Amino acid sequence: MGTLVKILLTPALVAVATLLARRWGPGVGGTIAGLPLTSTPVSIFLALEQGPKFAATAAVWTLLGLLSQAILCLAYSWSARRAAWWTSVGTGVSAFLAATLILERVSLSLATAFALVCGLLMVTAVLIPVPAGIFGLARPPGWDLPVRMCVATASVVALTMIAATARRPNCCAALCSAPSPTRPCL
Repeated sequence: MGTLVKILLTPALVAVATLLARRWGPGVGGTIAGLPLTSTPVSIFLALEQGPKFAATAAVWTLLGLLSQAILCLAYSWSARRAAWWTSVGTGVSAFLAATLILERVSLSLATAFALVCGLLMVTAVLIPVPAGIFGLARPPGWDLPVRMCVATASVVALTMIAATARRPNCCAALCSAPSPTRPCL
């Protein structure tokens, strides 16, 4: 029953978010893309399947994963000003991995992690460079939405399966915040 709910809920969330973003443009799309569309279902299923203590520990690590995401965004955005897209992606992913490995060695309370995330996200918003030109909106290919839904669903199912076998909430939460093709340009 739990797997069926994962398979139905996750793609529905991704589909609704994607269609709303396409209907109301990049401002709404950016706001929706910032929502935890993968980590929320994972957190819910972790609490149901692994218990509240496991889910609470994973919640702290999910927040710390947002720090890694902020570092990725900064590294990518600054690199993209001067380098090809593949170099910028590599720079961003490398920064994400480095930040995640560093954060894995710290132990923070939920309140401290939350405050740190809020502060770093505000700093990130200020430090991301504003593009010189505004680009037109590209029409996504027909396969885009089904692929996003499948990748997000596979991520939720895989992460909850990893949690069931690995019993390491930090590992599961770090993977939950890892760069994913379902996140950009919802």
